[in-house]
Amino acid sequence: MPNNLFEQYNVKPAVAEDHKNPRYEDWVYSVAMGVDTTNPKDAALVRDLGMVMEQALGKYKWGAVSSNNLHWNGTGNPIRVVMVPHPEDGTNIILVNPQNPEYGSREFINIEGCGSFPGHLYFVKRRSSARVCAYMLDETGFSLVCLEYGIMDFEDDGRKLPSNLERKLRDVSYVQHEIDHLDGIVIAKKIFFI
Repeated sequence: MPNNLFEQYNVKPAVAEDHKNPRYEDWVYSVAMGVDTTNPKDAALVRDLGMVMEQALGKYKWGAVSSNNLHWNGTGNPIRVVMVPHPEDGTNIILVNPQNPEYGSREFINIEGCGSFPGHLYFVKRRSSARVCAYMLDETGFSLVCLEYGIMDFEDDGRKLPSNLERKLRDVSYVQHEIDHLDGIVIAKKIFFI
């Protein structure tokens, strides 16, 4: 990846409580704009944002990211793009314009942090499964995919889960967290009190 993309796009974490830069707070709480999947310029922006997101995951030690987490000058507002783990192999993938995910009925309580609220952890109620349809970008353009995340028949009985099931719940949490971001919903507003 070109090392200068962070500099080229003036990328900074969008911190909601940054009183020195209220634009970041607006960015975090914005409803992200849709990407025109027929426009080559939007495809180029998504490619660049994907490279920036990949670098941000390593740089900031995040598990997933939405365009609402990273302020950049490539667009005037966040766009409907998230980087989350692939449900099968955990590699980072870009999902564009995820719409109306279908969540399972089973719930669990997750402890989550957020790059837009550094230093804070929250108890958040999440669904144990999700079906997400979105566009992915490859060399030939955008294609619609539907992915299944999580555990369909999850019952929280308090016992330690095997690592593969823990990963599935972590990843379904990431997906819900980042899609919430695109809709201007942050975990600070979803706190579950025990």
